[in-house]
Amino acid sequence: MLERLISPSANHETLEEHAWPVVARALYLVADLRQSLRVYAQSPVAKSVEIHAPVLTACDRFRDDLLPAHGIRLQDRMTISGGTSTVEVPAIGIVDASLLAAEKRDKAEKEAERGALKAQQAQAKEEAARMPPSEMFRSQTDKYSAFDEKGIPTHDASGKEVSKSQLKKLQKQYDIQAKRYEAYLANKKSDY
Repeated sequence: MLERLISPSANHETLEEHAWPVVARALYLVADLRQSLRVYAQSPVAKSVEIHAPVLTACDRFRDDLLPAHGIRLQDRMTISGGTSTVEVPAIGIVDASLLAAEKRDKAEKEAERGALKAQQAQAKEEAARMPPSEMFRSQTDKYSAFDEKGIPTHDASGKEVSKSQLKKLQKQYDIQAKRYEAYLANKKSDY
């Protein structure tokens, strides 16, 4: 029967009538098996014997690497609500494998960009922590002209005294920077 379905003379209707229902059922059985493995891997029993991580990794590899290579997209969470209960049903689709490969590349590129941005932000935060709080406002001569003994501005650039509310905000910024700087010094000290 398989030869008859895949032969060049087989028409489109024969494939849809006979092959697709079988393929669809098989795909849903595979998706159901994967979902069962995931549920088991997240259960307390699996966590107690520490097999949850390898099982979840294998399930994710199956979804993210193996199926897309064959043009099959499996999405984990398509929620169906039935009154008071909700059931998570996997969604399956037949898609061109090259499209799935392109999506995977795009996703990897976006993750790399996000990682680079996080690293850049962490570096900027670390560099900001290196500045002593007493120097934080002194470099802002375009905004402030006079400072107290701690380095907190007392007068704006035009020579006018800073308002109490503005002084309160500046004090908060100073305190935050002081904590960052203390943490930086403690970290630096522990590195030696």
